[in-house]
Amino acid sequence: KATVSVLNWGDASANMNPKLAGMIGVALFLTCLVAYQIAHPSETHAQTLARHGVAVSDPTANAKALLFKEETRRAALQTAAKGGEALAKPAFKAARKDAGKHVEEEQEEVKEEEATQTWRGMDVPLSGTWDFKGLPVDMDTPAKDKIRPESVRADYQWDDVHRKPAPKEYAYGPDPGFEYPGDLDPLFVTVSHTPRILYFPKIATDAEMEEVIRQAEPHMERSRLSLDKNDLAAKRQEVQEIRSSKGYFLTLQGSLTPLQDRMNAVVGHSDHEPMNVLFYGPKQHYEAHHDYFDPKRYGQQSSNRMGTFFLYLNDTEAGGSTTVPRANNGRFPANYKEASCNQGLQIFPRKGSAFLLYDMRPDRTFDEFSLHGGCDVEKGTKWGGVVWFRINTPDSK
Repeated sequence: KATVSVLNWGDASANMNPKLAGMIGVALFLTCLVAYQIAHPSETHAQTLARHGVAVSDPTANAKALLFKEETRRAALQTAAKGGEALAKPAFKAARKDAGKHVEEEQEEVKEEEATQTWRGMDVPLSGTWDFKGLPVDMDTPAKDKIRPESVRADYQWDDVHRKPAPKEYAYGPDPGFEYPGDLDPLFVTVSHTPRILYFPKIATDAEMEEVIRQAEPHMERSRLSLDKNDLAAKRQEVQEIRSSKGYFLTLQGSLTPLQDRMNAVVGHSDHEPMNVLFYGPKQHYEAHHDYFDPKRYGQQSSNRMGTFFLYLNDTEAGGSTTVPRANNGRFPANYKEASCNQGLQIFPRKGSAFLLYDMRPDRTFDEFSLHGGCDVEKGTKWGGVVWFRINTPDSK
């Protein structure tokens, strides 16, 4: 209506007072201006992008909208200066394409960040293959599905343990000596909470295991036994029966450094003893024992063993399992000799696999459930390598 009135204004104003006609003309102009604004509200940056086909669902698009608007504005100014309105469309399309390209790049970066997780200070992919310090790890297959048949045996449902919470006795407390590694299912699975035991279907490469044996084999000698301060003479007579393996302490360095680095990363620190490479022949074994040194039996200690990382270096045809008779809060054998190779948890030698047995709880107290032993090799031989990790304890000097 305002537009029609303006068209007829020339005839109507001819017979009016000039001052009155001017005031009415201004009023009609303002009315037309308000009507136009109502019909054509200004767009937001996001609406402008959406109208021209640029996705704005990603938060990063908001920042790129400013760049898009600036490029569009400059293109329009250049077109106006040349007086050629037809040039505006190509310039506008180029600006829009450039802005869209930046948005897509930002979206790809966000996807890459979301496709990784942080574990022990490392960025670990959620799928595909992860290079864990020289060891390729299939991140699409759970560790449980990588375990070879007859590798783990227990008198409880061991493959369901990782779904259950640990007992309150295993809480960190105000001054924990260590922290368990966060769950990384494709690398390991928790097979016991009492004591805490992690099982790794694969933790070493074939080349690393062959090199460990090659370096240690010429130096192997009868394994020694740490004796407590009570009745040492009687204990010495039993050494041959208690532990019948051969061993050698080997520092993992050079080409074996990645193997040690992997173990350090899992445990969370690097205070450890050299690897004790072990060899068991037929009928050789190691009776059940604890790896920590109780000061009540062994005297004051400067530090103590908190974790036993045991790597199997070959396949054993029969027997040779590591037994943890008190696993999963199991019953206590009357004594070490009565610790059965059929009670609790048994882990059998499978080349490249390993287990991490925590000899202490996070609050630095000894875990009596960590009692373990090496069962008789029934057929073939058994090669293994154990690294003991240490921490300070309240009674350490």
